[in-house]
Amino acid sequence: VRAKYTNPRIAFDGERWWLSVGIQTARKLKPLRGLLFVCKERRYVRSEGIGIDLGIKDLAILSDATKVRNINKTRAIRRLKKKRRRLQRQVSRKYQMNKKEESYCKTSNLIKSEKRLLRINHRLAHIRQNHVHQATSAIIKRKPSFICLEDLNVRGMMKNRYLSEKIQEQNLYEFRRQIEYKARWAKISVIIADRWYPSSKTCVICGHVKKDLNLSERTYVCPVCGNVIDRDFQAALNLKRYGDAEQMTSAS
Repeated sequence: VRAKYTNPRIAFDGERWWLSVGIQTARKLKPLRGLLFVCKERRYVRSEGIGIDLGIKDLAILSDATKVRNINKTRAIRRLKKKRRRLQRQVSRKYQMNKKEESYCKTSNLIKSEKRLLRINHRLAHIRQNHVHQATSAIIKRKPSFICLEDLNVRGMMKNRYLSEKIQEQNLYEFRRQIEYKARWAKISVIIADRWYPSSKTCVICGHVKKDLNLSERTYVCPVCGNVIDRDFQAALNLKRYGDAEQMTSAS
């Protein structure tokens, strides 16, 4: 391929070396082999749009009631996190034992423990990344007419010290990034709802906005029409309606 290669970068993540290169070419590059299904439109019938609500309890809830599980609740992740905590305490104790005045003397055992800890962190990151790839690819494979997501303020959400770790583990921004580039390959429009759109607080039946809905309230009870529904599922339904309205506006 005749191309211009730019901005080469070499990075070391503590275990492996990585080389990245930017490619500028007039020809349209094909996506990775494992994602070629998004280009074969003849195999799939385009379905109606999908609204997706991202969260902590579940990674995502779709407007057709499909749930994408929280991978961090699985046994494999819990075991790795337990092992990581044990290694972190072990490394901390070894640092204190080998402290000499203001400096530390790294022994071979300490270096080995740090490498084991690094491998566990990489393993956790790869499991979460793979889970997001599988979830986003499955959504794109449905060939919806559009996908509507919330414009989540992830940086602001991270300021909550009680939820910051769980939010970071969910890879919410990575989920949106993958949806956007995979949808672009499949020629599916992605609609980002306004950041202040009250998707969880708006009753899907009568449209009443319950302004005092707390985060701890997982079930939405409408004081006007009596509608009782899971708040995350309702948010996904409202996002689908938001996407439908945007599609109609752009078509007119």
